[in-house]
Amino acid sequence: MRRLIVILFIVSCTASSEEKLHQQSVETHDLAIKIGEHVKEKIEQIYAQADQLEDPLKSLLKDSVRTLTRDYEYWKSTIMEVPGHEHEHHEHDHAGHNHDHSPEADLTPEMVLEIQKDLRDRVVLLNIRAQKLLDTLRKKNEDEPIKEKEKASSNGA
Repeated sequence: MRRLIVILFIVSCTASSEEKLHQQSVETHDLAIKIGEHVKEKIEQIYAQADQLEDPLKSLLKDSVRTLTRDYEYWKSTIMEVPGHEHEHHEHDHAGHNHDHSPEADLTPEMVLEIQKDLRDRVVLLNIRAQKLLDTLRKKNEDEPIKEKEKASSNGA
């Protein structure tokens, strides 16, 4: 009887631990997806604002955002769903490529969580890069009126 109680206790602790890992994986995954949506929005903002600039800054910025976009697309292609949490939230279509977002069947809950953390960490870095580009644009836009005023005052003197 004691042996049965010990076995039941071990099984329930293992299930509880796996549930916690699963919940952490789901939360980490959902956060990564949300950050990814912010990165996409920032990329669109950068493209729109870069078109209003003049070369060489325009070319430099467009090159940077093209690289960022490529890295973002690669990140999206590596997204792996958490088992039992598969749902529609990815905005890309599957035309022209075929990949499976479902995890390998032999992954442990610990491995799934580590994969989700890696996905989150990589998209955080993309978000930082996108924000730096936006900050550069904002600084350029803030400096522009000052330069225009300086030109006007030197032309009027």
